[in-house]
Amino acid sequence: MTRGLTKEGMLFVISGPSGSGKDTVIDKVRALDPSIGTSVSATTRPIRKGEKEGINYYYKSIEEFDALIEAGDVLEWDVFQGNKYGTLKSELDSQLQQGKFIMLAITVPGALKIKELFPKESVLIFNLPPSLDTLKSRILNRGRETTAEADARFRAAIENEIPKAVLFDYILVNDNLDETVDSLMSIIKAESSRFSRNETILKDLHLVD
Repeated sequence: MTRGLTKEGMLFVISGPSGSGKDTVIDKVRALDPSIGTSVSATTRPIRKGEKEGINYYYKSIEEFDALIEAGDVLEWDVFQGNKYGTLKSELDSQLQQGKFIMLAITVPGALKIKELFPKESVLIFNLPPSLDTLKSRILNRGRETTAEADARFRAAIENEIPKAVLFDYILVNDNLDETVDSLMSIIKAESSRFSRNETILKDLHLVD
């Protein structure tokens, strides 16, 4: 188990440009430590065979999803193939209250919003490629978009995303996957061992007033 002594819930938010390998890093960390969870997102996509409400997604109508946005419960959202997907504040609140460690891969604006709403519980980690040439190659080689769309993502990374890395708590350069995963697990261990996250334990042991 990666976590230290703390019994408090924590949010480890991984962000960075498309093609930096955020999801791959998270999948590897969660395979090594299944106690690290992830947030269940809301979507307007219809439920598919074999999926379950509250396990895969929270399935909402367009009207319900928009009402959640209006109520401020959707921290960040995106559209994919005509369907909306978003991270719910209520879902994070629930898991933090249960003392869980949650790891999320979300947009840069979404990460900064989480830091604003959960300043104590959240740790922001910016995932970078080893070079801009590598980033451009990864975006193009994914084959998910046209060349024009991939170029637009690359420009957005340079102009809008990478400059905001200075607002994050940690930087990971994702060149070697195993080394990146080791670094991330070290961050989790160190953050969960901070004195400020373990005061209640010290009080329980009568080591501090």
